[in-house]
Amino acid sequence: MAKLKVVSTDFDSTLSDSRHRQGMIDRSVELPTSFWDKYSMEARWDDNGPAYAVARAMTDMDIPWIIVSGRSECARQVSWEWLRERDLRPWGLFLCDDRHEYMSHGEWKATRLLEIQKQLDCEIVLHYDDVSDVKVEAEKVGIPTVLVHDVDSPIKDVLG
Repeated sequence: MAKLKVVSTDFDSTLSDSRHRQGMIDRSVELPTSFWDKYSMEARWDDNGPAYAVARAMTDMDIPWIIVSGRSECARQVSWEWLRERDLRPWGLFLCDDRHEYMSHGEWKATRLLEIQKQLDCEIVLHYDDVSDVKVEAEKVGIPTVLVHDVDSPIKDVLG
């Protein structure tokens, strides 16, 4: 029997527009979990991001889709509220804030995508993200990825 085909998307800066939170990040230092918890909770104020139209279409056409994000677990309710306000109905919301320093962000996300495929017994046929390293690593493991914009690009205001 064929596996269910699923589309996945990242949340921050992909499904949602998190530009208003970007100024909080000091990329020159290692930030503690407490910072990322606060950063994730501010997601309640996010606007629609570049992958919103895709999520809207998938919801309207009953295409199975999931969210795979590095948001802190403490933001689960905020995340579901954001989705409900927009009447978006993903098949699942995976908040995976268990990054390890020995992995790049791309390796971490690709590993999580593979684990979720196994957990759900599905095939992720397309992933949307905003980090070029995720695109590279996800495609290495056979998951085609659309880069909606590159958050690490020198052009920071590419969303609007």
